[in-house]
Amino acid sequence: TALFKQDLKSLFMKNKSISLLNLSLFIILNLIFLTNFVSAQCVINITNGSLGHRLLYTQYENCTINVTSKLELVGKITFKNCIFNMGANAEINMHKPIKSGSVLYRNRVTFENCILDASGTNDWSGINVATGSYLTTISSTRIKHALNGVNGAFQSNCHISETTFNFCRVGINFPNLDNRFDSGTSGFINLSGFSGNKFSNCDIGIKLKGVAYPVNIGLNAQIVNEFALENTGIYIENSSVNISNCKFSNNDIHIDIVNNLTDNKNNVRNCIIKGLGNSITAFNFAYDRSIRVRGNWQTVGISNAKFVNLGHVNAIDIENINNGDFNISNNTF
Repeated sequence: TALFKQDLKSLFMKNKSISLLNLSLFIILNLIFLTNFVSAQCVINITNGSLGHRLLYTQYENCTINVTSKLELVGKITFKNCIFNMGANAEINMHKPIKSGSVLYRNRVTFENCILDASGTNDWSGINVATGSYLTTISSTRIKHALNGVNGAFQSNCHISETTFNFCRVGINFPNLDNRFDSGTSGFINLSGFSGNKFSNCDIGIKLKGVAYPVNIGLNAQIVNEFALENTGIYIENSSVNISNCKFSNNDIHIDIVNNLTDNKNNVRNCIIKGLGNSITAFNFAYDRSIRVRGNWQTVGISNAKFVNLGHVNAIDIENINNGDFNISNNTF
């Protein structure tokens, strides 16, 4: 960008009567050269390497990307219709912003209609999103067989919509406390655009631990999020979360809320909660729960939810509570 400004200034100094047409062509050509566009059906093999450029906007379309160990994504990148074959414990990493002079370079990566899956029988690690980085997954992107499908540090920015998580240990995990990605701050996670996502056959669909500022799971009533056949749909520990417009089907535990700190508030609104027991673990009366709330200092609201086909299990199970504040209203059982 600095070179582009310098070239533009030089052009005016040399020819102050430059025509509007020539100026437009000059700008267009510079913008083209500032974009590294890879559109062919390319095959990229990476062991420990990087894609993207700190200064250039990079696009990859219809590519197959084989990662053996670590792939670092740098700058602004869009992957469209790409297939990622990930080796055992392989990582996709988005590191912290880099400051050069007065300029802060952030990583902004979009996966659009991509498949990210293990190349063999062992799980891959997942996508690590550092403090200050921006991740977007959209348009039927599928993340499969990962330890943590999306692993976001505190103060990371994740826009997750129309994305499927299958057979992951944890579909989405907050926070990622690995010091390669976390700046040591606490409390804040920016999870936006969360609608139309599907989680199935994961140990945990979404896991949040120690997130003090409210996280919103579910936005659009017309495009619900679905959690099915999970050991636990959403696990919340010492965090504040608003869950709305979600459908839970045949999970061992649909929503598990654990709290031992003050000032955390959790709300479940406009959700459908149906059946218990997934396809991996047979129904267990001693273990399976619909919504389970445990610990002290709980502030929990459950409203306008519909509980269906729960058998003999409690729709809302409250255990070992001291100093709890509950608002349970307008639900259908």
